[in-house]
Amino acid sequence: MTFSQKSINKVGMLDEALARIDNGCTLMFGGFGGLVIHRH
Repeated sequence: MTFSQKSINKVGMLDEALARIDNGCTLMFGGFGGLVIHRH
């Protein structure tokens, strides 16, 4: 594997991890928002 391929893989993994974190935060905040709305 060349250095450029490793770099591309690292960037792809980082982007994927960030996307997963963003999705998790959105689901969490969406869930909290739903709980707050239901309580009120």
